[in-house]
Amino acid sequence: MLRLWSSLTSAARPRGAVGTIVIRMADTPQLPLLLTPVETARTKLITQIEKAKELQKAAEGHLSDRVFDDVSVQERKLREYNETLLRSMFNSDAVATKFTEDTKVFEWSSRSRRIDWVNYREVEERHGTDPHDSLRSRIAKQIRFLESLVERLDLHPVASAGGTMRAIANGSTKVFIVHGHDKAVKESTIRFVEKLGLMPVVFDESPNKGRTIIEKFEDLAADVVFAIVLFTPDDVG
Repeated sequence: MLRLWSSLTSAARPRGAVGTIVIRMADTPQLPLLLTPVETARTKLITQIEKAKELQKAAEGHLSDRVFDDVSVQERKLREYNETLLRSMFNSDAVATKFTEDTKVFEWSSRSRRIDWVNYREVEERHGTDPHDSLRSRIAKQIRFLESLVERLDLHPVASAGGTMRAIANGSTKVFIVHGHDKAVKESTIRFVEKLGLMPVVFDESPNKGRTIIEKFEDLAADVVFAIVLFTPDDVG
């Protein structure tokens, strides 16, 4: 997971930068960052919990085929919406992925044949998970996950919006990203920057246009407002 430190030394800043953010691989796992204020996130999650509880009531008792199909469609749409919401709420997909895993329901089915000696015929028997029970279980798991997340929401640090506001005020949303050999870290950082509404600038992904390395760096760094430097274990030595 990524840990952020802010550096204010002018020597570390690209030309035109108002600050430098260094992102380094931490030794201990860190919780994903919230991209919205805690109360905003809590309100959205509580709204989804209430919708799930309404659906839970609709799934109670004996369901006709029509009602079962309708509730199943609503449950699937709710689950997909919640997954998308969680992906947009945090700086990584970890919470949404956990939601997907935790709301799965184990289902099984089998068929067998036996002889009906009374009527002298072969009959087929089906065994497995009751689809109505599976539906109710999926709804209940969504509620449990979201309620648990609401209780733990204060533990998630909130991504600072100060840098975003200054970037917009200065007329630029570009963030220069310096990286090593770890492509996965680079890509996750690019997604994080994009979720903040900023434009990542990656040196090796920008065309050379006949420029030397120094000329290319000066041109790219001329109108950025922040720089992110990634240090990963593979770059040590």
